[in-house]
Amino acid sequence: MALSCPNPDCAFLRKHGFSPSYRAGTMTCSDCGAALVERGDGGGATTAAVPGASAPAAGARASSTPLVVTALVLIGSFVLGLVPLPFLDVELLRSWLASGGGDRVDAMQPVSLAALGIAPWITAALLVEIAAALVPRWRVLREPAGRHRLAAATNRLGVVVALAQALLLLRWIESIDAYGSPVLDDGSLGARGAVVASIVCGALLVRLGAHLIDARGVGGGMTLLVGMPLAVGLLRTLISLAQALRSEARSPGDLMSWWLVIGGAVAVTLLVRPFPDDDRPAQPVAGLLPLLWSAAALQAAETALPLFNVMPLSWELHQVVLAACAGVLTVGVGRVLHLRASTFGGAVPRSLAFVLALVALWAFAGWRSVVIDATGVVVLVCVGRDLAGELTARRMLGALGVAGTMPSLAAAHAAQVRLSAAGIGVHVRAAHHRALWHFFGPHLSLDVLVPAADVERAREHLSASQVSASRA
Repeated sequence: MALSCPNPDCAFLRKHGFSPSYRAGTMTCSDCGAALVERGDGGGATTAAVPGASAPAAGARASSTPLVVTALVLIGSFVLGLVPLPFLDVELLRSWLASGGGDRVDAMQPVSLAALGIAPWITAALLVEIAAALVPRWRVLREPAGRHRLAAATNRLGVVVALAQALLLLRWIESIDAYGSPVLDDGSLGARGAVVASIVCGALLVRLGAHLIDARGVGGGMTLLVGMPLAVGLLRTLISLAQALRSEARSPGDLMSWWLVIGGAVAVTLLVRPFPDDDRPAQPVAGLLPLLWSAAALQAAETALPLFNVMPLSWELHQVVLAACAGVLTVGVGRVLHLRASTFGGAVPRSLAFVLALVALWAFAGWRSVVIDATGVVVLVCVGRDLAGELTARRMLGALGVAGTMPSLAAAHAAQVRLSAAGIGVHVRAAHHRALWHFFGPHLSLDVLVPAADVERAREHLSASQVSASRA
């Protein structure tokens, strides 16, 4: 006999989206102290109509296979980045690239089979999402029932984008004059075609790995493949710092500065809340967009200033202007993305704190010459939080299946509330990572995961909810 907490305000339910389950013999919930009620086995009706999740069905316990699949795909993607493209003078190219300051492994990334990674499909997903939002008759495809058609369009467009990017990469390779010698051994049309085909095939293999993680693994394929290079890069940076400390090229104070940037970025990430909680709104309302857009605009402006005989901004003034632009964009983009609702409940002030804290970390890193990207650390921590949340859901609910894919965090939260009220445990994949990009992160699929035994029932609830919303 399984027991469950019936309290809709239970802290565990608010945090995880499903009620905690207990074995027979336990009388009260350890999170809120409420008296427990009997609950049927996986997917069955409960003895009381209360919100929460069904316990995992017998034999539906999560296995280690999804973790193995995910690990193998990530390892394979890393190895793919070490395989050089054909018809290249690898040793000459390594020497030329490494002379720019990179190590031998990093130097091969731009000219390996994984040169493009998942970038073509990130671009394709955004283009498809924008088109679906702008064309009136395509807008219905952004709803859960039409997401599979947008996904198919993204896959097809991704091949076209990958081909275009491969041709540009080939032009760059041909332009390299390494110590007076070309790095492309064979300049024939066949060799050039083989290089382009290898780049596109490598990108397709990476995309196939992302699909495999989505279908058989744990965590979102795209979000993990975005986070893996960030984790590897951060690890290499810390190893380089340790080596510099041993050789006395860096002081212990430098080590402290690096850890302050990392610790500050992790602390800032704690402000990310993809769903409302305890009457507190979701945040950040505009994600990282205000900061990144402001930085790009300032960089373009400083490049153009000498053309008008204007001196570039001083370092201090640059930080002030960056903070001001990011602050204004936080309010503006937040209103656009959330239909002005983000101006209520204190969401904008907290999102301003998120953005301005990152500006402060950027300024501190520049002042102390810390070569750690605080934004990358924020993304990496959000990826880790999503992965940890899914692992927790699998441990509590057993094997999970996809009940639907939501177009936005607001829709995902509505689905989460509806399914929880129906007694179905639910976890939204990649929610923290998506909160950094909102509309501009459609490659991060918001898959609604439920116990495998409850997938059909969950889809019925989501379909009924969509029909009711369309009639309203």
